[in-house]
Amino acid sequence: MKLNCLGCGNFINLSEEYETYSGCIRCNACSAMLKVKIDESRLREMEFLRFAKPSVEESFGQAV
Repeated sequence: MKLNCLGCGNFINLSEEYETYSGCIRCNACSAMLKVKIDESRLREMEFLRFAKPSVEESFGQAV
């Protein structure tokens, strides 16, 4: 199953293990955390939660 990341538009390939799944997945391209609900290999819900990697500002605690 292929999904498009809501953070960057990259394809996310999911194996057959995810044909019935409810939880979080992470995009390998941009580290976006997405909450998904998949039932019988059909995407029912997808929500962008956050980027898993902190921004430069968050890493150093100040604006760059």
